[in-house]
Amino acid sequence: MWKWTILLALCLSTGCPAKTRVVTLSKPAEGQQAASGQIHDISPYIYGFGTYLHEDRVKELLWDLKPTIYRWGGNTSSRYNYQKNTWNSANDWYFHNYSGGQASIIDRFMSENREKSVASMITIPMMGWVAKDGSSFSFPKSKFPRQDAFDGDAGNGLNGGEKLKADPLTTSVKISPQFVGDWVKKLKTQFGNHPHFYIMDNEPMLWNSTHRDVHPEPVTYDSYLKTYIDYASAVRSADPEAVIVGPALWGWLAMQSSAYDIEGPWSGGKKNLDKAAHGNKPFFEWFLEQIAKEERVRKVSLLDVIDVHFYPETGNWPSGDASNDAVRRQLLKSTRSLWDKSYKDESWINEKLYFIPRLKEMAAKFKPAAKVSIGEYNFRSEKDVSGAIAQADILGVMGQEDLYAAQYWDFPIKDGSHRNAFLLYRNFDGKGSAFAERYLPNSAGNQESYSVYTAEDSSKKRVTVVLLNKSTSDEQEFDLQLPSYGLARSVRVVGWTSIKSGAGMERFETKLASQQSLKIKTKPLSMQIVELKY
Repeated sequence: MWKWTILLALCLSTGCPAKTRVVTLSKPAEGQQAASGQIHDISPYIYGFGTYLHEDRVKELLWDLKPTIYRWGGNTSSRYNYQKNTWNSANDWYFHNYSGGQASIIDRFMSENREKSVASMITIPMMGWVAKDGSSFSFPKSKFPRQDAFDGDAGNGLNGGEKLKADPLTTSVKISPQFVGDWVKKLKTQFGNHPHFYIMDNEPMLWNSTHRDVHPEPVTYDSYLKTYIDYASAVRSADPEAVIVGPALWGWLAMQSSAYDIEGPWSGGKKNLDKAAHGNKPFFEWFLEQIAKEERVRKVSLLDVIDVHFYPETGNWPSGDASNDAVRRQLLKSTRSLWDKSYKDESWINEKLYFIPRLKEMAAKFKPAAKVSIGEYNFRSEKDVSGAIAQADILGVMGQEDLYAAQYWDFPIKDGSHRNAFLLYRNFDGKGSAFAERYLPNSAGNQESYSVYTAEDSSKKRVTVVLLNKSTSDEQEFDLQLPSYGLARSVRVVGWTSIKSGAGMERFETKLASQQSLKIKTKPLSMQIVELKY
C-alpha cells in the first residue's frame, strides 16, 4: 500500500524566481512509514455549521456547501421547551418568549438533517428554566416603566445601566434532569439508534449575563459541576449510546475562571476566591478532573467530546475597504492561535494559545477516548476577500491538527466571501468534488504568507492540494514537483481570487496537461485546489 509524503520548502537555488514555493510530492519505499507518522483520516465533522432555532437554511444555499454536522444551539437553546415548542431570546432580544408553532422545530431540524445525511447536535437545557409560552417577556413596561430601551412593551431590563430583577415565573417554568431525560428518550425513539450528539447547554459562564432574568447568580465551580453531573447522567440513562458534548464554554477566559470569579460579588473586594478555593486550578482543568473522578465512580461516560467556543478577541476586522491591508494581515495571521505554539495571540489575551493542540492535550489527560470540538467559531470579515482566505486556512488547520468536530457560527451568508472557502473544501466543482479525506503532512506547514494542505482519498488514486496565497500584495508561484510516481490521468485547478475590494471573488477552473512538474501562479489573496487523479 502506497503512502504519500509531502515536502514543501522555499526555493533557495540561485536561479529560482522570487516568491516561488517548491512543493515536492514523493512516495516512500514499500513498507516505509510516512514522515513523523502524521498521516491521519480527517474527521468529517470539522465541516459543520451552527444555527439558531428560527433560521432558514434553504434561502442561504447552505446545502450547496455540503455540511457534515449541524449544531442547534446559541443562547435561545438554553431555554427551549420541547413540550411547548417555545424558547426565550434572553439578552439578545429583550428577554422575549417565542413559539415555533404546532410542529416541533427540533423534529423538523433533525428530519431535514437526516434527509441530507447530516449529523445533528442538539443543545440540552440545564439552567433549570425553560420558556412557558410563546409570548411572555421578562421586563414588561407595565411593571418596569423606566427602562433604557423597549421593543413594544418588552424592556431590556436596564434602568440607567443598572440591572433590574425579574421574576423567573413571568416567562419560564422550572425543569429538572428528568425533563431532559424524557426529551432524549423521545428523540432516540423517534430518530433511531444512530449516534445522537447532545450538547450540555450553552456558555454557562455567561448565564448570569445572557439569562440574568432567570439566572442572575454567577456560576461557581461547584454549582456548575453538580448541575452538569445531574443532567449528563439523565442523558446517559435515557440513551446509553448518546454522544455527550460539553461544557460549551464561551472561550479562553471561561476556561480559566468561574463566572463568580469574573463577575463577583467578591468578599472584601478580593477576586478569584472561587479559584483559590479549588487549588488555584483553572476552571476547565479542574472540571475535567472532577468529571473523570465521577466517571470512575459511576462507571459510565458523562463527557465524550470536550467542547469550547473560539472567537478571535481582536477588535479590528477587514470590512471591504481596499486600504486596510494591515488589518487584513492581522486577520490572516490570527489563525495561528489555533495551532502555532510559538505565536502569541495579538489581543487582550496576549498569550500563546495553540488552541487545538492545547485542547487535545487536555482531552488526552482527561481520558484517551475523549474527542475535541470547537463548537462555535467565526473569524468574521464575511464582506472581505481576506475573510475567505482565513476561513480556508482554518479548515486546513482543523484537518492538519486532527480536530474531531467544529461548527462555524452560524452559517456563511450567500453574498459573503466565507462560503467560497467551504466550497473549496466541500464542493469545488459544484458536483460534490471535495478535499480528500486522508491528511498528508508537509514539512513547512502553515506559513506567514502562504499555506499548503494536502490529502489523498482512501483508494490512493486521487490527491488534492490546497494552495493559499495569503499575501495582500504579491503574486506567488507554487512549483509542484511529481518526480516519483509518473503522470496523473488528469489534473485540474479550481479556485477563487479577488476581483475587487470587498467580498468580490471570481471562480476559475483550469485543466492541465499531465507532467512531472506543475507551476501554478497565484494572485494575492487567492485560494485554489489542485486535484490529481491517477
